Amino acid sequence: MEHLSARNLDAEASCARFDVEGQRLRAARRLWAMYWLRLLLPGGPAERQNPPGTADLQARRLLSLLATS
Repeated sequence: MEHLSARNLDAEASCARFDVEGQRLRAARRLWAMYWLRLLLPGGPAERQNPPGTADLQARRLLSLLATS
């Protein structure tokens, strides 16, 4: 759910289809959002492969995930 290609999906609705523990799912989504952000940071392997501003969008997505309980 945290890959850039899934950005336009309704992640909450998609995740709700699976019978998983909510707290573990949230933790996993946060971890993957951090991973993708790391790849997009300046000097990261995905920085030049993505349009300008992609790292900022991913950072906002991560902050949004961290703000949810």
